[in-house]
Amino acid sequence: MGEINALSVALIALGLSATWVVLFYGFTRSTRYEIQRTQMQRVRRQVMRVLAEQSD
Repeated sequence: MGEINALSVALIALGLSATWVVLFYGFTRSTRYEIQRTQMQRVRRQVMRVLAEQSD
């Protein structure tokens, strides 16, 4: 009985840790995507400004 208890506790702990890892990974990936997107918009704006200055 004690072994089954320890096994179930270990499985529950493993499931919880896996859930936290998935949540944390998804959160960091989404924030990294947002940072990349904002950086791309900033670079695109700078490129457009340089092209506008060259055409004048």
